[in-house]
Amino acid sequence: MKTFKLFFIFIILSFSCEKKVDVPAEIPSDAKISSLEITQDGVPHSFELRNNRLIQEDKFIFGNREVTVSKLGLSAGASSTIKQGDVIKLKYSDGDFLINVTSKDGTKSQEYEVFYYYEYPEFNVTELPAENVAKTSNKLIIADWNGLYSTPLYATHEEETRNNGYIGWQWVCGENAAGCVNKNPAIKEADGFSQNISFVKPLIDVYDAGDKDYLQYTAILMKMSGIDIVSMDNSAGDTEYPLTAHPRAFKEVLDDVGLEYSLQFDRIIYITSTFGVNTEEDLIAAMQTGYEDFETRYFSSPQYHKINGKPFLSFGSDREESERNLLNPKLLNIFNSESTFLRPYAYETISALKDTGYGFFYLFENSHDDAFFNNIYGNAPRIWEIQPPAFQNSGSGYVYDVGPEYDYDETSDANTINSASDYVYLRDWNDYRRSRTFEPSVNFGYEQLMRVIKMQNLKTTEDDLKLATDMYLKRKAYLGVQYVQKQLDQVYQYLKAFQLDEARELLSTIPLD
Repeated sequence: MKTFKLFFIFIILSFSCEKKVDVPAEIPSDAKISSLEITQDGVPHSFELRNNRLIQEDKFIFGNREVTVSKLGLSAGASSTIKQGDVIKLKYSDGDFLINVTSKDGTKSQEYEVFYYYEYPEFNVTELPAENVAKTSNKLIIADWNGLYSTPLYATHEEETRNNGYIGWQWVCGENAAGCVNKNPAIKEADGFSQNISFVKPLIDVYDAGDKDYLQYTAILMKMSGIDIVSMDNSAGDTEYPLTAHPRAFKEVLDDVGLEYSLQFDRIIYITSTFGVNTEEDLIAAMQTGYEDFETRYFSSPQYHKINGKPFLSFGSDREESERNLLNPKLLNIFNSESTFLRPYAYETISALKDTGYGFFYLFENSHDDAFFNNIYGNAPRIWEIQPPAFQNSGSGYVYDVGPEYDYDETSDANTINSASDYVYLRDWNDYRRSRTFEPSVNFGYEQLMRVIKMQNLKTTEDDLKLATDMYLKRKAYLGVQYVQKQLDQVYQYLKAFQLDEARELLSTIPLD
């Protein structure tokens, strides 16, 4: 009896684990495929007929995806959607296609599914040391990079999942974005690009700022454009929140390509209030915790930018009713005195900050803390800020008035590079909320980056920049194809080492429809 039970269970398990295949009750005798042979580069490949499926017996060699139907045996007088002599373009990876066969009298038909596979050669990636673009100016270029972008493939935080995986006020509207017309990036527009609220569309389409493919693409573009330092917004709050998680991911790539970086302590009030931090004591405690994370995770890195040996820490776009609160001495006392504080928008003198109306923080005449702030900015390096044109802010419905101090043309380029400033601050690399980007876009291509390049008299060309874009697009086209991903790993190594001819040659062997 025990033997019978075990045998019975075995029969049930075996039956339940077998893959279910849709097989026609009976294949019409006058609508059959009897044989199939497909030739790749002169080499024939046979397919075994299994009911209504044709399975490749030996694999194609990965490479040429255009193959020819060299033999196709059909029932007498039958016709098919694919014929002998037809050229078929296969997918990038293992896949299938359909052949429909119709009987001579047209009364019967049968659909066949053809499965094919690839044999991938070995490919070993050679790690290369990072090299820097040759520069003649000693002026340091800072790019303000925003990591607050997410897509469903990578979204993990509650802030992201509320908008179907797209972060609010970047690709879609935030919950409290008055006047914003929401968009759905899952929908493709007529031009083939995803819907989003920005007037300016990313050249690579909507992306996730925590995606390593995107971060490598961005880091290479920055290197080629002569950017020295990446200023990363960081809330130092919830570790899964994009303004904390994405800079951590970018740091790893920046370390690898040899770019320096600094942090903007950004959106502290928003993050802390969102997660239940309401009192000044709570705010100070949250900032203390964030700063400790900066010290252990970032400041000790040789790639973290330092001024006179001190880590360069700036403050981002927060505002309060008490404008002085963010940088008042009480709050700054929580920070290590070894840090160098700087508001990126300080320009060249402290007076430039007074009554600016930007709402980040203010300096007032005869304030009791003026001596404190004058000491900070009086000893700070001088920064010259430039920005590309800003278009309608899709989030709030207002338009930036780009005044002469932001004028961005060849004359101002010359003034910028020849100024007495220590840094040139690019604001912003990717501010799609305000449609203000140096990052390549559908609207303007590589125009903004080429101006930064020409301003510095670099030898980088637009075709060089396109290598990074080509690498990213092929990463996405060949998702899951490990052989090609390894080739693209090597392309990345060539690009970070400025072996551009080698990168261009290898990319040319990877087709992109």
